[in-house]
Amino acid sequence: MSDSPAPDPVAAYLSEVRKRAARLLPLNRKPSLLAEEVAQDVPRLLAGYDALLARHKPTGCSRTRVCATHESWATSRIVGDITARAACPECVTDEHARCWQAGCPDEWPCPDYEAISAALLSEPAPRELLGKEDTDG
Repeated sequence: MSDSPAPDPVAAYLSEVRKRAARLLPLNRKPSLLAEEVAQDVPRLLAGYDALLARHKPTGCSRTRVCATHESWATSRIVGDITARAACPECVTDEHARCWQAGCPDEWPCPDYEAISAALLSEPAPRELLGKEDTDG
């Protein structure tokens, strides 16, 4: 199994948009008003998405579920207690990814990243992210 993370489809899409803009905008020698506006807007919109997505990115963290014997030691920072929990077959520590932005749920991808991804990649947003008026369908 590879240790490298899966490619980020949002980052890949933004990269494609940048490449297209860099290739096509200079070719338009007689730009229409719309093309001029797009030429000005694309870099700003991409920078805005970059700034927003920079606030929501995965980070690794560990979560420990302690057994009944070690439960009272769960907040202890004594090295011997930590070593005992690490050696206990019933105390389980797992690694997982979560959003590093404060206030986001302990999961990855977080709801904000999912909504941004859905908008950029033209996917339907998860139902719980839609406003009530959007779900009356």
